[in-house]
Amino acid sequence: MIRYCIIVCFTLVALLSCKIGNDGSNSSINAKGGMTYGGVFKFSIPTKPLRLFPFESNSYYEQQLSSQLYETLFVTDSMQQIIGNLAEKYEVRDKGKTLRVVLQKGILFHGGGQLTTRDVLFSIAFACSKSSYNKYAYLLIDKILGGKEFYDTSSDGPLDLAKFKGAKIINEQIIDVYLALPYSQFPKLLTHPNLVILSFPDYV
Repeated sequence: MIRYCIIVCFTLVALLSCKIGNDGSNSSINAKGGMTYGGVFKFSIPTKPLRLFPFESNSYYEQQLSSQLYETLFVTDSMQQIIGNLAEKYEVRDKGKTLRVVLQKGILFHGGGQLTTRDVLFSIAFACSKSSYNKYAYLLIDKILGGKEFYDTSSDGPLDLAKFKGAKIINEQIIDVYLALPYSQFPKLLTHPNLVILSFPDYV
């Protein structure tokens, strides 16, 4: 009986320690849709990650870690169907050569700024740049209108978005992405874990 009581006591202490922070407060915040924000993310990996910037990282484990900080416009569900993530929806126009993306409203970056199409424009342009921090230009430069030209003329310095012809902001929630040729798999390409959306003010 005494042994049973000791086990119960240790179990209760363990459960309470998971729920309460060092200052006695709840370490997580409940949000809409059953989501929880905050707390500690623990992840066991066989090697030490070298990079957490998604456009630079090239290992599965680094992708897993950076996915806790950065997100893509779209993701795929359990049936491999493309669903909105930062984007609410998309529409294919101009016989497959234009992808109109509509963003979710009220998406905030960690620093507090709100997601707009300016961030999307910058992120797509960065993905087509020759920056030494971008290892994934090969995914987009042949598919985005003017992508190869933008890549060839860009450098490690600040991006000249005026020279990027691959996308156009319609308003704060809608952006058109122009393709060199119709490519039906382009929305799925934007689910690639390294093609994330960056906060424009943080990287200029």
